[in-house]
Amino acid sequence: MAVPRALKLTLRGFAGLIVTIIVLFILMILFFYIGYWSDFSKQKNHLENIREEVQAGIIDSGFHEENYSTFLLDNEIRLNEIQLIASHNSYHKQPDPLRLFFIGLVEPDEPEKMKYSHAPLWDQFNSGVRSIELDLRYKKGKFEVVHVPLVGNRGNSPSFTLALEEIKLWSDTHPGHIPIFVLMELKSDMMALDPLLKDHSVESLGVLDDTIQSVFGREGLLIPDDIRGESVSIQEALQDHGWPLLKDTLGRVVFIMHENAEYREYYLSQTPKLEGRKMFTCGNPGDSDAAFILHNTPNVEEIQELVKAGYIVRTRADSDLIPDAAVVEIALESGAQLLTTDFPPGEPHSESGYTLNFGEGKTIRLNPVKEQ
Repeated sequence: MAVPRALKLTLRGFAGLIVTIIVLFILMILFFYIGYWSDFSKQKNHLENIREEVQAGIIDSGFHEENYSTFLLDNEIRLNEIQLIASHNSYHKQPDPLRLFFIGLVEPDEPEKMKYSHAPLWDQFNSGVRSIELDLRYKKGKFEVVHVPLVGNRGNSPSFTLALEEIKLWSDTHPGHIPIFVLMELKSDMMALDPLLKDHSVESLGVLDDTIQSVFGREGLLIPDDIRGESVSIQEALQDHGWPLLKDTLGRVVFIMHENAEYREYYLSQTPKLEGRKMFTCGNPGDSDAAFILHNTPNVEEIQELVKAGYIVRTRADSDLIPDAAVVEIALESGAQLLTTDFPPGEPHSESGYTLNFGEGKTIRLNPVKEQ
């Protein structure tokens, strides 16, 4: 039985539409990946350029650590008795409109929160930032720094290893710097957008430690073993002798695993005292391994209690690209040592000109709240 001509045309039209949709989908996926590959290439070139400048003796530090010499070498000031300005999602680059559109389909409020870009890590350190935040995803045995897979994968540091090399190079060329705190958030949401991604595990956390070790070695790091010493636990060490003197930690880099109960359990499963580990963990007050506490919503009374108990606390002075003077004041007064912002020095709010600092552009100061 012959197929009516009208039906043939309809089927051809439908087939053509399907093919067009498939081609457009493939082109869109390529577009998303091209942006990521471009960022990776820029990251490599950026690091190569820095290395060439360092070898040529061209180091424009911008921010001078010696401005704080009045307390850097003080025999009484400990590491937890200072406050630092930290950048939020320090790798972030504003997604293009197409990416924002797809992100908005899943999270309608999210696109407005993602309309910001940070300078490269090197430039942030030069401006006085001493604490950064990286989102890590595990892929093919390595870690990449990505906020949202595929549709939110733009950034200035897509390769975690290259990001580590940039941090290490800056640290090596600026000896005696205030310790740099690197907060790492292990992410596994929206993995369906990239089938090559794997969830974090005991094995992957071991790879993460090895990656840090391979770049920094031992001398450039401040690790849990340095705090615990001969004590039974980190908690007992902080109670017995507290944090080391600031002057004894200068030039070091501190890695911290962002709060996540499941991954923290993986990390502690083989080393409950964090022996030999390269990262500190974030926990709850009283936890044997907890040295760092995340308290993202500023609260003077609650955070001061934690600071006085000897913890290093991270809070957010602003969020969702909305600077609020009252919230900023609470964050500053709270005594939280790591004050995170979307607007670090050199990256002001587009309307108000706000950047987070301690006055006169300073990004480091003695903590107004003391440990008891």
